[in-house]
Amino acid sequence: AVLHTTGLLSPIMRPLIRRELTSLLKEARVRLAICDEMCDEYRRRYGHPFRAFQNALDPAQWLPHARTDWQAGDPFLVRYVGSIVPDGQKESLKDIARAVAALRKGGRKIHLRVHSPPADADYLRALHLPPEALTIDGPPDAEQVQSLLATSDLLLLPYNFDARSARYIRLSLPTKAPAYMISATPVLVYAPADAATTQYAVREGWGYVVSTKGETVLSSALARLMDDSSLRERLGRRAQAVALARHDAARVRKEFWNTLADASAFGT
Repeated sequence: AVLHTTGLLSPIMRPLIRRELTSLLKEARVRLAICDEMCDEYRRRYGHPFRAFQNALDPAQWLPHARTDWQAGDPFLVRYVGSIVPDGQKESLKDIARAVAALRKGGRKIHLRVHSPPADADYLRALHLPPEALTIDGPPDAEQVQSLLATSDLLLLPYNFDARSARYIRLSLPTKAPAYMISATPVLVYAPADAATTQYAVREGWGYVVSTKGETVLSSALARLMDDSSLRERLGRRAQAVALARHDAARVRKEFWNTLADASAFGT
């Protein structure tokens, strides 16, 4: 969707890549994608069936750390963990940071912590938001992630709304999503309505979705999530249930093994 769309050689390279991809998919014995929406789109686009496999988790490693009560912290802690990609999260995360700062200025006790590679977050530092509203940390150590997610009041899955980003991320599902979900911390999905992540959250009811761009609507959503503990509990419990049903490594490994075994036996 985004490769070789511009440039001197794009009229040559883009059709070449499309022909090679079409040929490759025709020869493949099994075709894998990251989510149901990607499978549906690729089936329509290329005329072949696809199987969806997402990031899988071992519940035994996550459930002991998961959230079991949903009382709001003081301040209310909003957290984003992961990389920040220009065509992915960059602009939407900026919107959220400004919305948090506006709420803080209005007297609400809310704080955003971002855990990303330093170079990814430099643009957020350039906003010069007050430290009471925004803290930027480096990526967490792997052994800290479970407790880090569970001790947050709200986790963020933002996606940009511009046309190029929409082409780039529309069919994607972030690998962090199952980890967010199994933590039982409520998740705010700030993304276009047609993004696969948004559709998954709406369809399964595991996230609070804001699919309209703007700091005002974000501020309203954040205020509601701050004030409604029953909503936070409902979202957290539902997210964890979906994660256990769809992202349990024991089930996913078995399905993945069977898929590869069927493909290897094809035609023998």
